[in-house]
Amino acid sequence: MEDDLVSEGDILLCSEKEFHDAVKMNDTGKMQELIKKGVNVKAKNKVDRKALHWAAGAGTEQALRLLLDHDTDVDERDIFGMNALLLASWFGHLKILQVLVSCGAKFNCENKDGLSMLHCAAQRGHTRVLEFIMEDLEDVRLDRVDKSGKTALHLAAEHGQLEVVEYLIGMGCSHGLKDKEENTAMHLAARPGHTEVLQRVVETGAGIDERNIKNMSGLHFVARRGFDREAGLLLEAGVDINAVDNQQNTPLHMAVLNNHSQVVRLLIDADCDLDMTDCRQQTALHIAAEHGWQDLAEMMLISGVNLTMTDKQGKTCLEVAARGNHVILVDMIIKADRFYKWEKDHMGSDQDPWVGRPLSFKQDHQPETQHLRSVVWSLATRSLCRGEWKLLAQHWDFSDAHIRAIEQQWTGMKSFKEHGHRMLLIWLHGVGVAGENPTKGLYEGLVEIGRTDLAGEIVILSCDLSVSYWCHSLDDRPVTIITLSTYGTIRGYEIKIAVVSTCVFVNIRMNVKNSAVKSSHLFSSYDLSFTGLVDKMAEHLFFLNILLKEPCLQLLEWITFLSAATHIVYMTSHAQQPIGPNRKFP
Repeated sequence: MEDDLVSEGDILLCSEKEFHDAVKMNDTGKMQELIKKGVNVKAKNKVDRKALHWAAGAGTEQALRLLLDHDTDVDERDIFGMNALLLASWFGHLKILQVLVSCGAKFNCENKDGLSMLHCAAQRGHTRVLEFIMEDLEDVRLDRVDKSGKTALHLAAEHGQLEVVEYLIGMGCSHGLKDKEENTAMHLAARPGHTEVLQRVVETGAGIDERNIKNMSGLHFVARRGFDREAGLLLEAGVDINAVDNQQNTPLHMAVLNNHSQVVRLLIDADCDLDMTDCRQQTALHIAAEHGWQDLAEMMLISGVNLTMTDKQGKTCLEVAARGNHVILVDMIIKADRFYKWEKDHMGSDQDPWVGRPLSFKQDHQPETQHLRSVVWSLATRSLCRGEWKLLAQHWDFSDAHIRAIEQQWTGMKSFKEHGHRMLLIWLHGVGVAGENPTKGLYEGLVEIGRTDLAGEIVILSCDLSVSYWCHSLDDRPVTIITLSTYGTIRGYEIKIAVVSTCVFVNIRMNVKNSAVKSSHLFSSYDLSFTGLVDKMAEHLFFLNILLKEPCLQLLEWITFLSAATHIVYMTSHAQQPIGPNRKFP
């Protein structure tokens, strides 16, 4: 029978390939059959691996013993420098190791990467093999390094072999040694995120602030990879949270650069320095602005990052976001800038309306402000002329930088409408956070820019959902009117505006002495324009005048509907200035 090569490019004959396969399968019968036919038991494949290597790697003890009767060169290596001992250590075959050592194998060997038996067993997590090497063999150095400068502990930590790490630490392996890149076992455990191993290394008292050749700490590694558990572990151990590497990156820079929100949150909660700059003089917020990462930017904006810092090109984070056309992020930064200026101006004030509320600079999608947003959309897209939004912005103390950043967005010849809408939403955010009156602010702004025609027509709702008034419908079913505490004065009357979800004709009880006088008959018609409503009020003031002559009268509210079903306008009078018979009405 002709014995050809296995395949083109291979160097084994078919019988030799068959012999190797029999060794892997521990088929000693087939092996003996082929040996009798004169097969070359020392034949090597194209990576210089022979049958003895296969037996050691596969752990086929009977095949190995048979081979040793015909091939005594147990130290021969393949092209990777792996011999039978190293292969047995790599794959964790303790019995094979014992057989080879008893046959005189040299156990001080290493492969082309400098890996010894100890390295191979440690990297692969074979504790029993390690025990044999340390206890039964002589002159084995725990701190022996491979060609990259790594000890067995380094390799075990890098590959997450907790049991091996425990064993080596117990055997006295030095945990402070560094490899050629100056990584300690802590660095190597942190980089791939081996939590348990990292915990164990930290518990040994290893220097948690050790730096490698790039000046990176373990926290840099876990921040870059987004390992929040490991980051929390290191922070709890007291690692330097603001350490900088060779590029002046802090762990926060690393986490933001790789968009790892959980780690960013951990670092901020641990009070990291938000204003540190890298080699490009960029803060972490500059990086978030450059990439348009809203969630990360929101965290830093809420935490009070410095918005005036500039990078090497002289750009603030606002200008960086505008350059990248990250429109939502631009608006967020402007909101934050305006908020912190307002906060500074009101520092120490007894009134702090935003405390206790969840602060956010993102787009507002709350149902409570839907109508407000509809109103400013209508104002920006239908009523304001080109350039008027800028006048309003200047009146409301938007800076030139704010206006330029908004203007950088281009959507066509009518971009000014979108610019105006964005500016109004930013302004509305500040009004809501400050607890101010949007009606008053918008009215005064429109008057200031000469649009009194709009000022007389626009009714804006504030966002302070703080008061509920319990009223009664005509059939005495209780309903709730959610008041938005919006105040404005029109033709001398103090007006409040409220929003209800359904159109219910509401009347208010006015208590006169011990009786209840219903006010529902005051306005039987409520489908009126705003101006018409005020005129209607004036017509019926004589009735109110009569009631007010009663000294025990307590006027609670006087309510009627505006034409839109979602608005209620009601008029109140202050007890300090009661409406009396001598008061002039319009």
